[in-house]
Amino acid sequence: MKLLLHIGSHKTASTSIQHFCALNRSALAACGYFYPRSRDSAYVFNFLASQIAFGKETQTEAFLRQARADAKAAQCHTVVVSGESFYAMTAFFWDIQGKTRNGDYWSSEASFVAKTKEACNGFDSVRIACYLRPQDEFAASLYNQFVKYTICIDSAFEDCVAAIKPVFDYDRHIRLWEEFF
Repeated sequence: MKLLLHIGSHKTASTSIQHFCALNRSALAACGYFYPRSRDSAYVFNFLASQIAFGKETQTEAFLRQARADAKAAQCHTVVVSGESFYAMTAFFWDIQGKTRNGDYWSSEASFVAKTKEACNGFDSVRIACYLRPQDEFAASLYNQFVKYTICIDSAFEDCVAAIKPVFDYDRHIRLWEEFF
């Protein structure tokens, strides 16, 4: 059984991809691709990344184990999971929310990616998909979202970007995923 894990990043039409997969589960299954269902969300699997970031990786592993079993029962060869929050878990679950983390950003992020890899044990192969957009556009879109919806930001754009600077180091993030997968 294969796993296609779409890890993001945020603000790259991930929601559109997730809605498409959820609305076309039957058509995907007819082609051998299983897009699981979850009681936590109708279409997105960000909760799996959250579980990794908060030390509940056994729950992510259990979800993926069940998805493998369900895919096998549906006679599918590949499980597809999409959760943009797998990208930059340290920034989005810890730093942006002002939580204190142990260690520096990159060792924390490496730990989360390693735990994600462990949660994927049982699959014959894992393919990672990650979509990126120019960092300046990404920064502007994130800031806009933070101000409008998510976090009470009272800092200027430049200060917000500086606070999450590692998020924009695409090369280093992708190298971490390559190292573990």
